[in-house]
Amino acid sequence: MKDNIRTPIKRGQAIQRARNDRRLKATDAAARSGHARNVLYRLERGEGITVASLFGSRVHEDQQGADC
Repeated sequence: MKDNIRTPIKRGQAIQRARNDRRLKATDAAARSGHARNVLYRLERGEGITVASLFGSRVHEDQQGADC
């Protein structure tokens, strides 16, 4: 896949197409990527997501480590 700037909808379609081409269930693709299935679904629909949802608990853990 080329690196192109895409609209959220186009990016979502590309993610879904890549997942379907590999015959991956959303739960399997999400697990492989380290994200929750609902984050993957929101990406595929072109919906906005937060940085925290992309990085999950890792952001929270990093913030806690910075407080020390």
